[in-house]
Amino acid sequence: MRQRAEVANNELLHIMRPIIIDDSRFNIDLFNSIISSLSYKHDLEEDYLMDLIDLGNEIIRDIMQSPFLTTDIKDKYCTNILKEIEKEEILREKEFNQFSEGIKNSNSKPLESSKFIGMLLGISINQKTNNS
Repeated sequence: MRQRAEVANNELLHIMRPIIIDDSRFNIDLFNSIISSLSYKHDLEEDYLMDLIDLGNEIIRDIMQSPFLTTDIKDKYCTNILKEIEKEEILREKEFNQFSEGIKNSNSKPLESSKFIGMLLGISINQKTNNS
């Protein structure tokens, strides 16, 4: 499994490297489609493939290590990639906050309903003792 994941991730890097560098060509839906396709092709769950942040970091490392690119080109490419990484981080933070808010809201409802049930129980017990 590990070897298949490594092969799939190398293929993902090879496919995405020219696309993610050019910010006008990159599209998150395209990335997700490629992830889905590669996971199917290599019979892996999508979790075994790099996410956008890991992919971007790997490509930035490759760019910075390249002796064939000028500093200006490295800066341009890395800036484009960092923009996409930042968008992904903002999206994840937003999703996390929505999830956390959902947990808070779902936790408060049972508490409120248990308070309500407790009050009803107290009223009914009180009525029974008064009627006796």
